[in-house]
Amino acid sequence: MGKARHDFASVAGFRFRASLSVVYSAAAASIVASQSSASWPLTHLDDRVAEGTVGTVPPRLAAGAGASIAARSTSCFGLENRNARVQGAAVRDIRAPAFAAGLFGGRPESPSMTIQPVEMSVRDDAPRIMLLLGSAPDAVRCEPWPKQAFSRIVAINNAWRVRPDWDFLVHAGDFPSDRLPHDASLRQAQIFSATQYVPAQNAFGGFVYAGATMALTAAYWTIHSQKPDVLAFLGCDMIYDRPGKTHFYGIGRPDPLRDDVTLRNLEAKSARLLVQGLQHGCLCINLSDLPRSRLVFPRLSFDALGGLSLARIAEMRAEILGTIRLDQAEKAEEIEKDLGYFYEDGMYWNHLDEIDETFLADIDQLWMSAVDKERVG
Repeated sequence: MGKARHDFASVAGFRFRASLSVVYSAAAASIVASQSSASWPLTHLDDRVAEGTVGTVPPRLAAGAGASIAARSTSCFGLENRNARVQGAAVRDIRAPAFAAGLFGGRPESPSMTIQPVEMSVRDDAPRIMLLLGSAPDAVRCEPWPKQAFSRIVAINNAWRVRPDWDFLVHAGDFPSDRLPHDASLRQAQIFSATQYVPAQNAFGGFVYAGATMALTAAYWTIHSQKPDVLAFLGCDMIYDRPGKTHFYGIGRPDPLRDDVTLRNLEAKSARLLVQGLQHGCLCINLSDLPRSRLVFPRLSFDALGGLSLARIAEMRAEILGTIRLDQAEKAEEIEKDLGYFYEDGMYWNHLDEIDETFLADIDQLWMSAVDKERVG
């Protein structure tokens, strides 16, 4: 790939406001139409999540690359909508050469850069509730859960071993082939890797902003390709504090904690994912019952998940909509667009000399301000 940068962000930035407005209007209408009065259990977010509010463009962006941002109006969502908050919604890898060759493989086909607003009207069919299964020790909780509770099950890397009835396996390009399913019946399900997930994550701004670890990458792939109404995470908390057992199968590599420019603030990356999912009509929730998580998603029990209707899901999305600080989300996307850290082949590590970590830290802070744990939880 050459040095040229793709103009993805100018399209995505334009779509951001429009699609969030569609989401909010439709969700509000759904609440009026809904007959449901049940409440859903939200828990407070992990106390480890960084708090703080960024009310202005970060000082480091007031000059140079950020000068054009500082000159723009901060009311791009419209002052009349400001109080109607819409639901929408790490440094160089020391293993970079091997990681580059394995994780992404060859050059992917060019993705479409136009993200159409998702249709948000309440449908009459059953909701698309999908399980995204990681490899944390508590992933085994789902073993007795009936398959019919989910429209599809997406397993990440080794998580296909937790239960045999998964529908999709999304694995890193450097995932060892001897750890892939060998049973012919299991391989009848669909297996995806870099050729598919690089274009999918590119459609949401690329790896530098979205985060280059498989829990995040598989989530963006699922939202992009499967368009779920609810994406339920289990075994994806990215907490590795259990001595002797970091994963359900024993000791594994804590990939999200590697030294990488895209993974400095995992909570911020999950906050961005929450907003991006909402923008596309998908509510991300966490089924974990662990006390800590890097995911800043609302929590829901498995039992509560089973009773969700499309109208109730729309109502839940609207509740979360009301907690999102759109001015902060807008600023984050504007800065992402202006910086232009988008690399179509996904190999951002070949461009580390172009990436300023201080700007990425400012973007992370904005996403954390947009999705504050006290408001979401």
